[in-house]
Amino acid sequence: SWVSCIDSNSKSIASSGERCLLPGSFNPLHQGHLEMASVAARKTGKNVWFELSVTNVEKQSLSMDAVEARASQNFLHHGLVISRLPTFAAKAVAFPGSTFVVGADTITRVDSVRFYQGLSSRRDAIAEIADHACKFLVFGRGMNGKFQILENLKIGSDLSRLCEAVEEDEFRSDLSSTKLRLSMKD
Repeated sequence: SWVSCIDSNSKSIASSGERCLLPGSFNPLHQGHLEMASVAARKTGKNVWFELSVTNVEKQSLSMDAVEARASQNFLHHGLVISRLPTFAAKAVAFPGSTFVVGADTITRVDSVRFYQGLSSRRDAIAEIADHACKFLVFGRGMNGKFQILENLKIGSDLSRLCEAVEEDEFRSDLSSTKLRLSMKD
């Protein structure tokens, strides 16, 4: 796996001890992503880096053209990490001590056995994340027609211990890249 850091201020993410990573496909980057980064920085006091993984457990790998197009978006004052780290366990190894900024939909996938080779593989992955002192800052997200926050989700206690909630009154955005792409087709 490789990690490339892009930052207009030439900071190295590897040398920054206190950081948040906001992983996503950013197709397109939208105001909700930027607001999440702002809330995460305020809540944690850490620098927020966006992370675009070329590989993903649910989607096809990105082409170089797609990576270049997505990387050229305006991430404001935040850095951008381009990686080949498809799982949070791999991200934890590469960026120990990180807080992963995710939506409720993502944390349910991190918890789901279907993304692993069985229950013990899932437990090992969550333990790897914990062993590298990583945690999750979980934002509410529209799921199945309802806005869901962390406290409404049924996730394993091992993962739950690594999570901190962002309450709906702190942040709510119903924007999604999928909805934006569909609206652009109309």
